[in-house]
Amino acid sequence: MATSQKKNLLKKGFMFETNTSHSIEIGRVFYSHLKDKKKSLNIFTANVFDAISLKEELIWFYPELRINHLPDWETLPYDQISPHPELTSERLLALYQMTQNEFDINLLPITTALHFLPPKSYIEKFSFDFKVKQEVDIEAFKTRLIENGYFNVDKVLSPGEFAIRGSIIDIYPMGSIVPYRIDFFGNEIDTIRTFDVDTQRGLYPTNKIKLLPAREFPIDSDGVSQFRENYREKFNGDLSKSKPYKNISKGTPFAGIEWYLPLFFENTNTIFDYINPSDLTLQLGDVHKAAIDYQSEAQSRFRLYAYDPERPILETTDLLLPTDQFFKKINQSEQIKKTKISTPTQFDVAIDRDELPPLRKLKQFIGKSKKRILICTDGLGRRESIAELLKQSDQNFKEIETWQDFTLSDQKVCLISSPLHKGFFHDEFIVITENEIFPNFVKQIKKKNRNKSFNEDGIVKDLTELNVGDPVVHELHGVGRYQGLVDLDYGDGMTEFLLLHYERDDKLYVPVSNLFLVLFQSL
Repeated sequence: MATSQKKNLLKKGFMFETNTSHSIEIGRVFYSHLKDKKKSLNIFTANVFDAISLKEELIWFYPELRINHLPDWETLPYDQISPHPELTSERLLALYQMTQNEFDINLLPITTALHFLPPKSYIEKFSFDFKVKQEVDIEAFKTRLIENGYFNVDKVLSPGEFAIRGSIIDIYPMGSIVPYRIDFFGNEIDTIRTFDVDTQRGLYPTNKIKLLPAREFPIDSDGVSQFRENYREKFNGDLSKSKPYKNISKGTPFAGIEWYLPLFFENTNTIFDYINPSDLTLQLGDVHKAAIDYQSEAQSRFRLYAYDPERPILETTDLLLPTDQFFKKINQSEQIKKTKISTPTQFDVAIDRDELPPLRKLKQFIGKSKKRILICTDGLGRRESIAELLKQSDQNFKEIETWQDFTLSDQKVCLISSPLHKGFFHDEFIVITENEIFPNFVKQIKKKNRNKSFNEDGIVKDLTELNVGDPVVHELHGVGRYQGLVDLDYGDGMTEFLLLHYERDDKLYVPVSNLFLVLFQSL
């Protein structure tokens, strides 16, 4: 970075370079200007994907940074489905960490930040610590769990569940990545251990656990009473026909209950009640347009669902902070200014399977560059595939494991598995990802219900990676052998297919456009 640019960064309105890696810039800004002042950085992103990507990249670049991320519900406004329990668990942990200011970087997608939230006092009131040797009334503990929204089940599998077997309580606290087994001796906690949900076997001991509420709203007697009172004030009509009112009156949550959250409280909070006003903010992407679009979508869906007498819904103004008020609050805090410095951002390193070697462009780019180069792959399996292609191109390189290995190495070209999906230029190095090497590959969004045996690290991204006779795995049809390419005409013109052979001479023709369904078989 030029000296004049460094001086600008030391001024009060220091700049954020938007045309390099956002995650590297965020870490630089934090360590250069905020850490010593004990300040945090709140980042509002234009979409959920940007926040998730930033979290993954920041953890990779700066493992010591404390990253807090308030995830989206991943439901549409007024949907009659509830978020996945793991998402609710992550949200409650994020809210709790904000109440305690236990983060350095706070990632807030605009679709999440616009929502009215439970009061901070609710998160704090229903959060408890339990430790070994603590005296606990088991019956009172069970009652507290139920009032906190936990489900009493036979076998604990998901966050928000607990099971009691004699003097043992299994519980999966919200915000925790593992469940715990609490063993009592009388009314005293004797041991606390984590356990595996699949085998139900105990793992390693711990001295204490934290219990967060199981939901973002209370369903105890006080919460139900508040809901009923607010519901009667908001909606007219025959309450005996109102499904939400009848369900909550019985203490029974229903799918989509999150869109009635404000009715459980006398007053709600906004995201600005959770963050420190002295902390800095940064907006990434067109946050203003994203906010307007989300408000518009919510209003459109309100008009669609507002006339069901059995399920009346709240107006958008009861659920979302108006856009003008949101940005008025943001403008009251100190913001990081952004700038673009003219640097090259284009790569011409795409693989060409008609060339020998196929990575000729990449090798030429490396040869012309005076900077060190880091090539990033999507996983360890992909790293091995790229390594083989580099060897075919007679390109010297070093395989490394961490970002810190790259910063300490003097090797010109390094190869690593990383969460980066977009290359960039830096003053001292260049990062190239698989998106630049395989620009025509359509990256598929990961499916939560994808076959667990399908390891996406080994996905074939280009036909140059395959040789006739190679064992491969099709996501739906299993292990076969690649036998080359064939052209077939099914009425829409000639189309190129991969030919896979299976047992008993079975054949499978896979369109080249579905290459993402095929991966290398580990030998």
